[in-house]
Amino acid sequence: MNGRKIYKKKLLDLLSPIENLNIIEWSEKYIDCVPDSPFTGKLNLHRTPFLIEPLKGATARNTSLCVMNFPVQFGKSLILKLLALYQITNDPSPILFLTDTPANSEDFCDTSLIPMLKNNKIFDGLISSSTGANMKETKIFSNGAILWNRGASNLKNLQRRSVKLLLADECWLYPPTHLEEAIKRITRFSDDGGRAILVSQAGELNGEFNQYFSQTNQQEYMWRCEECKNMNPYDLSMISWDDTLRDDQDSIKTDEAINTLLYVCPHCGHTFPATKENLSKLNETSKWIAQNEHAAEHSKGYHTTAFCFMSAADLLTEYIQARNAARDGDFSKMRIFYQKRLAQPWTEQYEAIDTHTQEVTGQNFGSSWEKMGFISTDGKLLPPDASELKKETLKGALPLIFMGLDVQQDSFYYVIRAFSQDPQQESMLIECGRLFSWADVFAKRSEYHIPNSNMGIDSGFRSKEIYAVAVENRCFALKGHSQRSFKREVPNTIGRKIYESHAVAAPQAITIQATEQGKPKMMRCFLISFSANAGKDWIFFNRQRTQKGKAHYDTPTNTPPEYEEQMNSEKRIQENRSYVWRKRKSHIDNHFLDCESMIYALLLNLMLSRGNYELEEYIL
Repeated sequence: MNGRKIYKKKLLDLLSPIENLNIIEWSEKYIDCVPDSPFTGKLNLHRTPFLIEPLKGATARNTSLCVMNFPVQFGKSLILKLLALYQITNDPSPILFLTDTPANSEDFCDTSLIPMLKNNKIFDGLISSSTGANMKETKIFSNGAILWNRGASNLKNLQRRSVKLLLADECWLYPPTHLEEAIKRITRFSDDGGRAILVSQAGELNGEFNQYFSQTNQQEYMWRCEECKNMNPYDLSMISWDDTLRDDQDSIKTDEAINTLLYVCPHCGHTFPATKENLSKLNETSKWIAQNEHAAEHSKGYHTTAFCFMSAADLLTEYIQARNAARDGDFSKMRIFYQKRLAQPWTEQYEAIDTHTQEVTGQNFGSSWEKMGFISTDGKLLPPDASELKKETLKGALPLIFMGLDVQQDSFYYVIRAFSQDPQQESMLIECGRLFSWADVFAKRSEYHIPNSNMGIDSGFRSKEIYAVAVENRCFALKGHSQRSFKREVPNTIGRKIYESHAVAAPQAITIQATEQGKPKMMRCFLISFSANAGKDWIFFNRQRTQKGKAHYDTPTNTPPEYEEQMNSEKRIQENRSYVWRKRKSHIDNHFLDCESMIYALLLNLMLSRGNYELEEYIL
């Protein structure tokens, strides 16, 4: 375009009435063609309602940081193009577009952004005819806007320039600190509408992109249940299928499972067919709801999963294939599913894949275990033949055998498990079952010579009774919590220190009235609070490692089948961006799993109280 035409266009722009359109109104009015879109014709963002609020939030006057954590095929490229074109047209200024490498950045501009400029009349005459060696990386526009497209892998690309708008794509692939460096480029415009827009699928749990997202208000796209009216996230909790359809290798039968697929409300259990029509209906009433009310007003974040726009059957197929592969030790498909479909940061410990304990031939259910280790008063783990060691070494040592008791209305479920000298590597189920009186419970403890401090009773039910029984029998009361972190004082080589325990708190003294030698007396019961979720994580991953031959979380060959059923009664799911254990089906008991998690708490408490931190460091 020659100088006269440029001047004429600028003059017409100045004489034209000023439009005050938000990005949605502007896009739907002026974008007649999106060349690489599956939809032909004029842009209609209401066909993809989940894109509307993120676009509005990214262009709101009070936004300086907007982090979008989305799955692949969500429309991230369209979001970036609309934000860039809206800025170029309505607020001509310096713009920096980044992706992981220079080649990918250049490809985005040349094959996606520029064709959109050329195919829409509103942008006629905007692209400058200037040429030069660096024009592949720099786009100059006739209205004064400038777009630098660069690769974030090169730190030099993130320095020595100030921009009003930063568009950062695929941030999870950036080298450490490069994202922080890029965001600094808007500092000069911090009081004049400068903003950083970070768009990406999920990366690593402690990655820089995930850290920036955690600073925002973390809006989640939520659907409303027509039955109970509760709002629910688009994730795995919204689908239900028959998980018992397995082949001879215990892998889920994909085709048969899909035939049982339903959408389900995680709050009330209401189910309905998982069809595209029902998915469209869910989108009609869906809303973006902030999960972090403490975020600064200028920091906005958006997250959802592929469940808001993809077929549930297709996603379930991918998920089952990933689960089956993970059971064989291949986590690559599960990683892809989490990062690309769920837009969740990845860690191998995020997904619960059904595993089973290893049955040991020759070890009889209800018999002693010859590999059981001991722990000394100073926290040293001793071998099974500790009884043959010097008396001064053995004095105060405790056998690594524990009993967890789950209290019901009319009975008690119990598990007894022993650990070897290396609790990380080997343990054995000694016995499990159901008892019907306190006398039977303590007779069972005496039968296996379980030390008082190695027995724990769940106090979530019949609490006062449990406290009295615990103090009279000098064992621990236990209480599981949803939190994962407790602070406690523990001994170390230079005295005592505050130690951040991720799973178990120090025993808390509770004064109650009990009886001693038949006389009432005020005594102290010791209550151990522990993370039920961390305990079940530890159990599961030990069982998983056993399947891979890396540990031996064992059971005798004649263990009752209900033990294995109850150990697989729960699954690990995401709730409010955290991972918790929930029952697979309400009618399946989980008593033995609860007992095993109590044993974990007792084992960990014993080791921490004696100054041995190796077990927790291994677990977490």
